[in-house]
Amino acid sequence: MNTKLFYILLIISILIIGCTEPTPPINTCNGERCSENQKCVEKAGKESCQCNNGYDLVDDKCEKNKCFGVDCAENEECIILNEETKCECKDGFQLEGDKCEKIPTECAELTCKANEICILKDELPICECNENFYKENDICTFDCRNIEGASANTDNTACICNDSNY
Repeated sequence: MNTKLFYILLIISILIIGCTEPTPPINTCNGERCSENQKCVEKAGKESCQCNNGYDLVDDKCEKNKCFGVDCAENEECIILNEETKCECKDGFQLEGDKCEKIPTECAELTCKANEICILKDELPICECNENFYKENDICTFDCRNIEGASANTDNTACICNDSNY
């Protein structure tokens, strides 16, 4: 067969049959279609739709997990608070300085107030103010004593200026 005839037959067959893109496979699982952001997985011989990595099931939909990819330090976990992500100490740990340390077993029955941690003093558990805090009227307050004209904000986590001249 000559080359000219081959190309003519090729063009005619494309025109008759048509040229289409292959259709992507349908994401089916056990006869049901997985929804957006899901994939079919098999566990113990059973297929089921599960959310893709970085997504969580919320009201029968897979929604992006805002904590996915957030890298918290050791003994911390990502939480979502007011639509913002932040790292907090895991259960059984408390912030000591800038690290989450295991709460001593002896502290299990002691509940410390805001801005306090449980420590062992003479082998007995006591609550002590966190670093950069001091106790005033039985409340651990952010230490603003060395800043003239400043006091702790309402939740005792930072200093604010009391004088409008600042």
